[in-house]
Amino acid sequence: MINPEFMDKVFSQLAYSPDRGRFIWLKTLGRGVKGRSESGKFAERIHSEGYLRVNIDSQWFYAHDLAFLFMTRDWAKYGVDHINRDRSDNRWSNLRDVDRSQNMYNASIQVNNTSGYKGVSWDKGTQKWRAYIKYRGKRIYLGVFADIDAAIAARTKAEERFID
Repeated sequence: MINPEFMDKVFSQLAYSPDRGRFIWLKTLGRGVKGRSESGKFAERIHSEGYLRVNIDSQWFYAHDLAFLFMTRDWAKYGVDHINRDRSDNRWSNLRDVDRSQNMYNASIQVNNTSGYKGVSWDKGTQKWRAYIKYRGKRIYLGVFADIDAAIAARTKAEERFID
């Protein structure tokens, strides 16, 4: 449950545009952590990891969490995921409340990926393609395949079964 005083403060100080995914100060609040909080100015600051954050009473909040709060009047049950993977795109249509497993499924392919497909990698020991999927914190092996297309097909079929 959210503190009603906090809700009143946030809703009286900020406006959220769901179509643009941006926050604007409704009133001038004086000097903040990174300059002046002036009425009509954007409230977000970019974080080193690419997320936008807003400072409210010397406490930083991720803009995507605040967007969820503005649209639902509650915090996300699990965690807010950016559907298009752009951490600074906080349009309501780009945000969803998902558990960690679903959020990790939406993550980008790792730089050391050898196949170009998530969940498919080259196994040096067998000289074949290995397919796997992570579900609820457990790695499920789908088999080894001589052909990369067969490994990709096995992964795709597993996605249909395991990913909500």
